Parts: sequence; structure tokens; C-alpha cells
Amino acid sequence: MISLPLIISLIAVVFSAVTLVLVINRIKIVERRLRYVYDLITMKRRKKHGRIRKRYIVFAVISEQDLGKKDIEKAIRNIWKEIFGELSLSRADPQLIYFEPSIQRGIIRIRHVYKKECLALLGIIHEINGVKCLLIPITVSGTLKRAQKKLYMLRRDLQPK
Repeated sequence: MISLPLIISLIAVVFSAVTLVLVINRIKIVERRLRYVYDLITMKRRKKHGRIRKRYIVFAVISEQDLGKKDIEKAIRNIWKEIFGELSLSRADPQLIYFEPSIQRGIIRIRHVYKKECLALLGIIHEINGVKCLLIPITVSGTLKRAQKKLYMLRRDLQPK
């Protein structure tokens, strides 16, 4: 026959083993949550293949004088920094990758997460280097090739007849 102290010690061992398993599971859950928060803060959440998705915004410039590519990109970066902050600017990385000075149209490349902020920013800009202007977003595309097609389609439409 099994003695009472032996039964009590077996129950205690089983109870501690079950408690240990529950504690380990709880630690794993907390670890997953902490990892998720860390990934959100450091923006490490990407697709499985690791690429950062971009968006291309085609826009038009209406101004009193012709503006250059450097002036427009500098204004976009400065106003972004004022409104959304330097950290957001470095994460979004807005770049004016193409600008056609003859028709005053261009393409901005931006991370897909910051597309709405960029569209809002284009509507906010009313002056660049003392020249009154409007930056009007025309379309958003996922590829540069498609954005250039849209830009050139607009070019043909706006040519004087």
C-alpha cells in the first residue's frame, strides 16, 4: 500500500508541474505581446519576403513661377518635419524621384504606410521659396512604371491643340 506522505508528495509534484507549465505558457504570451509592441515601435513588421512597399504619388504644381525639383523636394521635407516630426520624416522617406519642369508635374516615392500623410501634406503646401503655389495630387500608384504612364497620359491631354 502507498503511504499518505508519498501521495501528498506526488500531488505536490504534479501540482507544481502543472503550475510550471501554466507559468511558462503565460511567459510565452507576454513575450509575443512584447515582441509585437517592439516591432510596432521599430517598424520591423514587413512582408515575409522583407521588402518595404512603396507608393508613387503623381502630382501637379500650379504656381506663379516655374519651380525646380530641389525647391519642391526641400519644401516637402521641411513641412513634413514641421508637421509630423523628424522621426516620421525619416521613416516615411519622401523622395521626389521624377519632375518634369516643362509641365510642372512630378512623382513622389513614399512608404505605403505614410501615403495618406503625404497626400494631406501636398494639400497643405501653399508657398515655396516665397512663390505662391499649389501641389495637387493626381493619382497614387504601386509601381513607378504605372505612375509614369499616368504622368505621360496627362502630358498628352494638357498639350495645346
